Amino acid sequence: MDCYTRIDGHYEQLRSWAEHMEQARQLTASFMQSNVYQDFVVNGIAPDGTVDWTAAGCVSALRQAATALAVDGWASLDAAIEWIGARHPDQTPEKYGCRTWRQVVHESRRFELRYREEDGRKLAWYRERGNVKDYRR
Repeated sequence: MDCYTRIDGHYEQLRSWAEHMEQARQLTASFMQSNVYQDFVVNGIAPDGTVDWTAAGCVSALRQAATALAVDGWASLDAAIEWIGARHPDQTPEKYGCRTWRQVVHESRRFELRYREEDGRKLAWYRERGNVKDYRR
């Protein structure tokens, strides 16, 4: 009889572990579907609102736009904004606590920004920094 008691005790312990694992699975699945999780994993935005610019979705979108639009290594920021709006409409400066795309370029420290005069207008052009050391400035 003592063996059956031990077996029953171990069985109950295993059953309890299985219940807790199922609860953990359900909580994890629920969290992974939340906006907080999506912002953290996809957009690099921590729950406290700080941005990991290396993981930010807007930085990835700017990189993609620069690759698609670059002329002599530089892309027009205006053209990139339009390109991103058409392909990644959920990527906006406001999502990252910025007011403009120029501010995103500046805050991320992942890009160089230059201005060119064209038809009497000052237009912004950008490119990704070519050197990891540049990011720390």
